[in-house]
Amino acid sequence: MVKISRLALIAFLLGGSLLAWGKRQKTIKYRNTASGVAYTGSKSCAGSGCHEEICRNYYRTPHGNSMGPANAPSELAKVPDRIKVYAKKQDRYFEVVREGPDLYQTQYQLDESGNKVFASTHKLEYRIGGHLAAPM
Repeated sequence: MVKISRLALIAFLLGGSLLAWGKRQKTIKYRNTASGVAYTGSKSCAGSGCHEEICRNYYRTPHGNSMGPANAPSELAKVPDRIKVYAKKQDRYFEVVREGPDLYQTQYQLDESGNKVFASTHKLEYRIGGHLAAPM
């Protein structure tokens, strides 16, 4: 059995590390990040025939349907009337209301007398949150 001194082992490891460190690393270029490359969207993958089954299966998962338009019929059906939620920790009220084909969210706070301290209303463009989608 050969005995290797600690100093020789350290020198060998240090030398190997320096050689590896000195090597020039290959730069990876991703084609989809080049300027002029636009986002094609999932419809181009699903509709091209190349990945139709993969897309269909993916959209049936909660993650595959975790974001979408807020004014989709399935989302609008969830808000037949005004929905109000009080967040005690933030001392804020949140309301979602349907106005025609759109959903709006209002956030506001009340003072001790019940008067609004502030209110902020925004149209909801997207819904976020995974749930199982209806089969395609």
